[in-house]
Amino acid sequence: MDFAEHAVSGRATPLQSWNPLQAGRTREPSGVPALESRSLPSSAGVLDVPAPALPRAAKSLGDQALAVGRSVRGRPGGQADVRWCAPTGRGESGFAASAGARSEWLAGAAAEVERRGGARRTAQRCSRFFVVSCAFLVLSACGRSADPQATTQPPAVKACPAGYSVDPPRGALEPGIRAFRDRRYGEAQREFSALAAQFPESATARLWLADSVLFDRELDSRVAAERSLPIYEAVGTLHAAGCKLPRRPRYYHLMDAAYAHLRLASLAPEGDPPSAPSPEVGGAAALAYEPGHVHRALEFLALATAEFPTSAEVPYTEARARCALSQSTHAESEIAAALTACQHKFADALRLAGQLQRPRFLRTHRSMQDWIVRSRTQSEFGPLRATPEYTRIVQEALESSPLPIALTPGDLQ
Repeated sequence: MDFAEHAVSGRATPLQSWNPLQAGRTREPSGVPALESRSLPSSAGVLDVPAPALPRAAKSLGDQALAVGRSVRGRPGGQADVRWCAPTGRGESGFAASAGARSEWLAGAAAEVERRGGARRTAQRCSRFFVVSCAFLVLSACGRSADPQATTQPPAVKACPAGYSVDPPRGALEPGIRAFRDRRYGEAQREFSALAAQFPESATARLWLADSVLFDRELDSRVAAERSLPIYEAVGTLHAAGCKLPRRPRYYHLMDAAYAHLRLASLAPEGDPPSAPSPEVGGAAALAYEPGHVHRALEFLALATAEFPTSAEVPYTEARARCALSQSTHAESEIAAALTACQHKFADALRLAGQLQRPRFLRTHRSMQDWIVRSRTQSEFGPLRATPEYTRIVQEALESSPLPIALTPGDLQ
């Protein structure tokens, strides 16, 4: 048992244990160990109570009470033990005030403890929330600063929110379209240049502009192809970014860009006949085409094959590109592979033409006879015409055609 020593009387008073919520009891059994011992003057009463209840306790006990700290321990059920000692100066253990004052103080202390306890819990929750919020903000700031691109690059914005080319009104396009169809390509270029500048998200206006440049007969064919290709590339960029072309303009975009690359792939000067066959490369024209542009044309044609599988024009043009590729190298293996691919694509073109298949937006259908006649004159098909496979492919296509086709002997030679 702990005791509080008193200097004057020399006697010790045991610390009592009192529950402030049990206000009906006047004294608890003695001998409960105290939380701490202090040397106190015997002329003053000593009360160990919670800090919030100290002013009220001092008022209840008068001048004889001296509050000396706090000793409250939580108990189940929300109760609290108050350790106190109040010697009277006569060597007696007990509370120095009257029973009424003690009861009043105990009731006030219990209410104050309950009220302050709820406020304290609320303050603790708020403080914890504040600390967690600050930590989250600090960690977020550190995470953002660790990624330099997060602050330097703005978020990507879709070019055309609707997903399609933002085109001028039809009335604004009509003057340029009429000039193009009348083959007044210079006037068409001026019209579509102004519309392209006014509508930066219009892939359609740029496609009309590129076609006006490519088919301008007042320009050298290679110059026209060189000027049109950057515009076709811009159209493709807009289409891939979400400003999609409708199906019909998309078809002409892919095919006309391939034609421009095939025009630039030819190494023979404009107007010159195809170069003579070279025996050392198996009868094919020696390096008549530049392979870079041929491969770019094949890329556009691959997209057209995937998007428009019923068009005979697509495999026919790819057959032209494959035969041109066979004339862009001296390697016999590459020549043989390109020539075989040319034969297959040419047969596919005749088969689709014989089945009368075409994309519905195409107003006219080129017959099998049209493609056969074209193949007899185009320079890219020189290596194909020099092989027996060419005649066999044409004969099989004519025999399998559902419609009679009238060809002169010259068409088959």
